[in-house]
Formats: sequence, C-alpha cells, structure tokens
Amino acid sequence: MPFKPEPFSINLNSELHENSVAFNRQGDKIFFTRNNMEQGLPKTSAEGRIVMKIYEADLGPFDWENVRELSFNSDEYSCLHPTLSPDGNKLFFSSDMPGGMGKYDIWFVVWDGSSWTRPINAGPQVNTTKNEVFPFMHDSGTLFFSSDGYKGEGGLDLYLIDMSDNVWGDVINLGEPFNSPADDLSIIVIDDGRSGFFASDREGGLGKHDIYAFEPP
Repeated sequence: MPFKPEPFSINLNSELHENSVAFNRQGDKIFFTRNNMEQGLPKTSAEGRIVMKIYEADLGPFDWENVRELSFNSDEYSCLHPTLSPDGNKLFFSSDMPGGMGKYDIWFVVWDGSSWTRPINAGPQVNTTKNEVFPFMHDSGTLFFSSDGYKGEGGLDLYLIDMSDNVWGDVINLGEPFNSPADDLSIIVIDDGRSGFFASDREGGLGKHDIYAFEPP
C-alpha cells in the first residue's frame, strides 16, 4: 500500500513555492528552489514579478537548518532547478539572467574550496534561443534536461548530453515514449540508469502535470 505524503521539512517549507531539490553525496546538504522572499513575505523585482532563487540548507539533528540563499541569486532574475555533478564540485541550474542565449539557459558554478564561482553559461552545445530547464546530472556525467528549442515532439521535450569528459557529446532527444506533444520535464534517473521518473501533462493523466515512472530496456 502506498504511503501517504507528508511535509518534508518545517524549516524548508513555506507559504510560497519550494521545488526541484538536489542533495550532496553524504545526504547532509540540500539545494532547492524557492520564491524570492524577505522576512517571510514575497519580494518583487523592479518589474513587479516574484523571481525564483536557489537556497542551501544543512541537515541538523531534528530538521534542515541554516537555510541561506546562494550568492549568485538576484532580485531581478530567476535561478532555479539545481542539480549537482557526481563529485559535488559543480552545481548546474537554469536561469534567465542577462548574458544568456535564450529565455532560460543552463548555467553552472564551480566550488573553489570556499565559495561558488560566478555563473558560467553551458554554451551553444546545450542552450538555444528558447528554454532549457529542469537539468538533472546523473552519476555517469550525463546531463538530462528539458527544452523547447530543439526539433522535438512538441512543448518541452527531454534531452541528454554526455558531459563526463572534457569534450562534451551531442544533444540527444530521448524520443518516444518519454517525449510527447505535451510538456515532458523534470526527469530523474536512478544510479544504475535502468529506472527513473519524470513529469508530463500528456493526455491520459490525472491532473495537469503527473509523475510517470519508467524502466527502459
């Protein structure tokens, strides 16, 4: 019998949005996306919109604690959907910050031993003039992400690129049945690469975006 969902954390959950989490290897550090807020209230940009920011927290004896936002966040643009490289030294995320190639690009920062570097754009090997969002870095060094900037099935489709070496591979469309004419996004692949989950608002679901499980051959 399935378990009943329960709130993940009193300290992390708020009256705003929290989503897209990533954990380090030890499981004692979490990165997550949250609406921009100040003293518990939404904080707007100069254009009057509430952007998203990436936050970090540490696992304490009773709950997650020491919640803080990362240095490259801004009140004027969004940073969201964090995912860590296998060694934990690179943090990939999506952002509409200035200097990108499209609406939302994949960016990454590098841990220099004491802090995260300034964001680096993943470049034209990954990014298009449209949206690249929901990155997920697998332990193999393969980056999965969603995009509506490549020729796909329609809406956001799922793609992968091998980043395990100094020379990256080509972007590959996951194809059917992963992709559909609707939006397909937020894929997570288990360590052995043989199963995982993703979200889609394709026909036949129970709501707007449903969670689907898969076990590829």
